[in-house]
Amino acid sequence: FNVEITDEKRSLNKIGGSAPCDTRILKGKSGETTIRAIMVDDNQNAPEAIDLEGLDKEPFNLKLEAFKVVTDDDENAKIRVFSHETGDEVTGATATVEVVQSGELGIQPNPRNLALRQESDNRRVPLAVALLIDMSDTALSQDNGALRTAVPGSWVLENFNTDSIRGDFDIFSTILVRNDDLSAGDILFFQWDYEEDKYYTGQDSYKGFIYTTKQSRDLMSEKFISTGNPVSAGNPPMFAAISAAAKDLREHARDGGTLLYNPNLISISLERDVALINTSKQDAFPQAQQRIRGSGWTDLEDNTTADFVPLQAILWHKPFPPDVTNPPSQQDWDAYADKVCDLVRAGGASKNIYFGNLFPIIRRGARDFYKENLKNALDMAYQASKGYVTLKVKYTLGGAGIESGKRYNIGFKLQGTLLDQTSRNENSPYIYLTVEAN
Repeated sequence: FNVEITDEKRSLNKIGGSAPCDTRILKGKSGETTIRAIMVDDNQNAPEAIDLEGLDKEPFNLKLEAFKVVTDDDENAKIRVFSHETGDEVTGATATVEVVQSGELGIQPNPRNLALRQESDNRRVPLAVALLIDMSDTALSQDNGALRTAVPGSWVLENFNTDSIRGDFDIFSTILVRNDDLSAGDILFFQWDYEEDKYYTGQDSYKGFIYTTKQSRDLMSEKFISTGNPVSAGNPPMFAAISAAAKDLREHARDGGTLLYNPNLISISLERDVALINTSKQDAFPQAQQRIRGSGWTDLEDNTTADFVPLQAILWHKPFPPDVTNPPSQQDWDAYADKVCDLVRAGGASKNIYFGNLFPIIRRGARDFYKENLKNALDMAYQASKGYVTLKVKYTLGGAGIESGKRYNIGFKLQGTLLDQTSRNENSPYIYLTVEAN
């Protein structure tokens, strides 16, 4: 007998997601929009996004009716409304969100992940991940508790593969984005005491990428937590950092014609790019866009031709604190967010099929709320590397405190069922819709 053993364990634990960039701001108190869902399993050592290939076929048979919006009154799951301007929850506001149960469920696997899966002999697909952290003066003002470095310290301990039996280790790097320009000193892990942890490219070059062994993951966590605000300075050259990181990820993800890693680029941004603040600085945006796109995805039937590097952008919503020297207007911030969305959309085959995402952070007074939001955004940015499921939702916004012309963020949780296993509301993060009331 010839017996083929395959790992079809796809055990659903939680669902997160995002709104596509083209629906970043929804106009009107009611309407219909598309959202992207990211489904994550219950692996206790390091949760994994569920592989999407064949999810709509036997034995899974995933269908649209498997999803619903959580409407419980539980404080940890109810639909919530926040002021876009202040970040506070709006007292008396009401909102509804529900999944539209008509049309088709869209399943869009990342072709780079698919190509590696086909060559993995049923082993886990390894990731090459780069994290960019805004360490500007404005970031210091907005985040004086330095959670943007402390939260990644716990995030690395809960993600990334440290089990060589499951598959190759991930590789991971971080750049601190500050001082109006990039330098080698901004690569957080460039000075590393353990040679065996360092990842060298085929050209025998080390660029700050570390294998995610158990030892290195613990040490990286300590490095994040000890970094903090003292290193913050200047304005953030985020576009230049995205350009440099995309270039490095492409070099690390493929050795000549051999596929090695599925690349994923994550950025945390609290201030506009330096080029939008100091007009004398050269705008690195076009180069960043080209390096994310690469040669794109030249043959949609051949996943091995996919060459893009997806950008998972974690972007602060206002408000800016009063001690920010030159806070941008809403119009200025929108222009920056639009630029970031152009980079997000560059990572795929078209403006409709792309594998980057925009994850908004609702910033308000409660430290724990902000910390939880940032951690959830990092988790979903990491898990977004395998692709996404699309579905439509209807929303309404009303009640006391809603003013015409102002923006509000509706937060809701999505629940799904796969093979009779239902996702856990307490583990699932909020998904946000930004609505401009009419």
